[in-house]
Amino acid sequence: MKRKSDHTNKITRYKREGRKLLDIQWDEKGQSLYQSIRYITENINGDICTSDYNASKVVVVTASGEYRFSYSGHHSQSGFCPYGICTDVLGHILVCNNYFTFNENCFSVHLLDINGHFRSILITQDQCPKYPCALCIDHQYNFWIGGWECSTVSVYKYLQKTEK
Repeated sequence: MKRKSDHTNKITRYKREGRKLLDIQWDEKGQSLYQSIRYITENINGDICTSDYNASKVVVVTASGEYRFSYSGHHSQSGFCPYGICTDVLGHILVCNNYFTFNENCFSVHLLDINGHFRSILITQDQCPKYPCALCIDHQYNFWIGGWECSTVSVYKYLQKTEK
């Protein structure tokens, strides 16, 4: 992902050899897709999932750059400022909500399905590190989350691995 000098954000896809494939910057109406991309990941279906902190939404486009959907938080929380984002083996999208004001915090981790529909809040403010900003899922399906301004990484069992 690149930020141009005029402060417009875009994603640039490259071939393995380093040749540029395409820039992803505009929707079908010519509107900018991004304001301030923080994190990016690729889903199992090839979708590109980004957290856009200033726009307060997750933006998902196809591998060819077509807009699929955006997610702006759940009504149970008064604010949404997405930061860390990752996907799991089922195509779910997990995203840190780093929303805070001087009198309210909504630190949490949201779980979306592959089509951007809200499934649940995985980690609530009581369980979440302060200012959650980084997350990943390891090969044992453990969910790791780290917070900005703290020296703690929390690990949760996320999915059960089944043996064949």
